[in-house]
Amino acid sequence: MIFSIIGSVENMIKNKLIYPGARGYINDYNPNVDPTVLDEHATAAFRHFHTLIRGYLQLVTEDRHLAGIVRLSDWFNRPLLLEIENAFDDLTRGLTYQPQGFSDRFFDSEITQYLFK
Repeated sequence: MIFSIIGSVENMIKNKLIYPGARGYINDYNPNVDPTVLDEHATAAFRHFHTLIRGYLQLVTEDRHLAGIVRLSDWFNRPLLLEIENAFDDLTRGLTYQPQGFSDRFFDSEITQYLFK
């Protein structure tokens, strides 16, 4: 089993199916392709999933008790929270424990007003 996997990987490398850097620069731009459909799908996915974001994240202990609540905007671009003892585990449990936001046309104010504070 393992030898067939290794053989398959070596075959893909040899035929340059993986590691595309080995093929060099590729200019596959086609001016006749209409990118608007792809852009519409990406925009719809972006808007849908960003409406699900909650502005406050719960920290939940191992025995499922609420250890605290963290304001999302206080920790944008500051990963120090993850270095505090048990905070990563508590945050991960909280993300799986708390309900997601509603899928509607509204974004949480933590995203709309405080993202770049």
